[in-house]
Amino acid sequence: MERVIYIIFAVIGLIIGLALERNGGWAYGMFSGLALGLWIHANTKVSKLQKELTTLSKNFHDLSKFVEKYQDAIKSGLPNANIVALKTEAPPPTEQHPKENDLNTIEENSSAALDVTVPDEEKESPALESPQAPPTPESTPADQVASPHAMPEHVAPQTPLPLDIAINWLKEFFTTGNVLVKVGVLVLFFGLAFLVKYAADQDMFPIELRLACVGIVGIVLLAIGWRLREKNTDYALVLQGGAIGVLYLTVFSALELYKLLPATLAFSILFMFAVFSAALAVLQNSRALAVLGISGGFLAPILTSSDSGNYVGLFSYYLLLNLGIFGIAWFRSWRLLNILGFMFTFIVATAWGVKHYTPDLFPSTEPFLIIFSLLYVAISVLFAFKQPVELKGYVDSTLVFGVPLLGFGLQAGMAGDIKHALTWSCLTLAVFYISLASLLWQRINKGSQLLCEAFLAIGIMFATLTVPFALDAQWTAGTWALEGAAAVWVGSRQSRLLPRLLGYLLQLAGGIAYLLSQISNSYYESPIVLNANRELFLMNGDYLGGLTVALSGLFVAWRVYLFKTHEYASSSKSSSSSSSQSLKVSTLLKSEHKLSVPLLIWGLIWWYILGFVEIADKITSDYLPLGIILFMSFSVFATQWCKRKLDWEQLRIPSLILLPALYALIPLVLISSGHPFGDLNFLGWGTGLAVFYWVLKQYDTENEKPFRLLHITAFWLMVLLLTIEAEWQLDHLISGSDTWHQAMSGLVPLAAMMLMYLHGHKLNWPVAQHRALYQLSAILPIGGAVWLWFILMNLFSTGDALPLLY
Repeated sequence: MERVIYIIFAVIGLIIGLALERNGGWAYGMFSGLALGLWIHANTKVSKLQKELTTLSKNFHDLSKFVEKYQDAIKSGLPNANIVALKTEAPPPTEQHPKENDLNTIEENSSAALDVTVPDEEKESPALESPQAPPTPESTPADQVASPHAMPEHVAPQTPLPLDIAINWLKEFFTTGNVLVKVGVLVLFFGLAFLVKYAADQDMFPIELRLACVGIVGIVLLAIGWRLREKNTDYALVLQGGAIGVLYLTVFSALELYKLLPATLAFSILFMFAVFSAALAVLQNSRALAVLGISGGFLAPILTSSDSGNYVGLFSYYLLLNLGIFGIAWFRSWRLLNILGFMFTFIVATAWGVKHYTPDLFPSTEPFLIIFSLLYVAISVLFAFKQPVELKGYVDSTLVFGVPLLGFGLQAGMAGDIKHALTWSCLTLAVFYISLASLLWQRINKGSQLLCEAFLAIGIMFATLTVPFALDAQWTAGTWALEGAAAVWVGSRQSRLLPRLLGYLLQLAGGIAYLLSQISNSYYESPIVLNANRELFLMNGDYLGGLTVALSGLFVAWRVYLFKTHEYASSSKSSSSSSSQSLKVSTLLKSEHKLSVPLLIWGLIWWYILGFVEIADKITSDYLPLGIILFMSFSVFATQWCKRKLDWEQLRIPSLILLPALYALIPLVLISSGHPFGDLNFLGWGTGLAVFYWVLKQYDTENEKPFRLLHITAFWLMVLLLTIEAEWQLDHLISGSDTWHQAMSGLVPLAAMMLMYLHGHKLNWPVAQHRALYQLSAILPIGGAVWLWFILMNLFSTGDALPLLY
């Protein structure tokens, strides 16, 4: 049988080589076919050995567990443990002909069940019964060693690779059923195709006679196949599939090679063939028939190619074949057939485009690309509603992701020279896929949930690509950041890792894109002008683009912070198929929660840097400190508000940074204005202290040391500002003497200390609630400073009291 397979593939390669090339093609085809046969045989043996090794490993594991339990039963102190013989369950018989819809499914044999029981009536007997002794009805389980469901889970086999899927189908096709008939039909089809082309090239026989003979062969094969459909099903289906391919070949040759049929009539006949072959395949539930018929239909133009350049006829013919596949997909979920049609269509279209496409052909080729793409998107949707889609599987992901990727690749090659064509193409695809995902989500079932997520991801991808084609660089960054936030939100709601990873990457990409746009200070050519008013404060593209990056980063940080709660763990339990899967999802989310801190830092850094840069760029130097103080005050107020409303505990530290910032701004204020309250800075200090004390009010119930220290240092800040301001005012009011403003350095702190000590009990919050802090801890250092001032004044002051004479 092995030699027969080698010969079969060698003959097929020989025929294909003769049909495609005259000089030396037969040798190349024959040896290629022989090599493919040898490779398939070797792959089959390796797969068989792997299965046997897996079975041996499982049996060894079961035996080891039984021996361990047997030894434990002996050592447990029970003198008469009755060891029941191995109770094995025979694995289900392996089907010689797997169902067509289960070609990609690997079934696991049930593991052996091992039981150890101890009869109650013999627990005091000194004798240990033979392991072959049957259990008594009164026996109760002493230690259940294993069961089919209690055995440890083995690692699931990996998803078959694309080539493995094709090899499995070819192996099944050429090793099951009537192999000689299948090979004979293939040889007949390729031989007839070669004969038609050779006769056309050599001008042999009348044209009508050539086609009539080929057509008669197809009709005879179809009649025989239909007649034998009940007696010998496999034989009949192969004949029918080959006959349909021959009929496709005949009509297409009459249309393209000889121009014997008008296009309208020829395509009507081809459409009838498509409907007829689809009906035959569906009625007889035969995927092999559908694959053979469609393969013959797709191969007919390739084998009879005359380089006539009639691409409209070729694509119209392929459109009819794809409509036939769509009709079959309406009733049957045959993955291989869908992939076969998709690959034939797009590979042939790509090959034609590389060789013959020119920009002036765009109006006549674009409709075909759109229709082909829509057809296979519809087929993937039909498939999803019939059975679950595993996006990690080769077949499903090929249709779901291959259609937009190949389709857009062809679109880019066709429309790349047209201004803004790619922009509108990406936007159209984004709207289409997101709308389709939304529509399917409303009718969600077990099969379409993953498909909805895939379509949503594709829509986001095309929306992401739209931005750089259409907008300035900073808007590109902002849009990517928004898309990343949306992806993280979707991923968190659905407990899906892939959308969240996409969101994190988009956040990073948005930040990098914004930095590059600012460093290069160059902007992409854009059909939409969004940066006309660059000088407006806050309302310009540079700031708004970066602000979008900052706010998106903060939103993502908040969503990730929520992963520590049980909200998503509980939702994942309802959507997962098993408790173990739910546990994995919950554990993953809680581990991912650690990312919330770096994401929060990312968002806050963007927020503060953008604010500082915008203030420095748009506000004059005189009011720069005021702008910074007000910006910091607003930022801290918003941070504390979000902490309360969102229960976001990580915002505690960012909400307390205002006081250190106010201390740090004192030198800037003095350099800019000369004194603390100049250039309306008193508004900034008042606002900043009011916001800070409002934040402290939120933590009033906490008596931790850092909060006590914040109360004290806030009081010191007020005393310091009043002291510096009093010195400056007296120095400008009374010129010619240093004594007066030096006196303020001690008198103002002394007055504040005495006021707090003598009248602090009359004040409201925060003094009334923290009297010990304000009347003792806060004023003691001030008292020490006043005492030091008193000594220094007596040692170094001139005592000049101008304008007084004494």
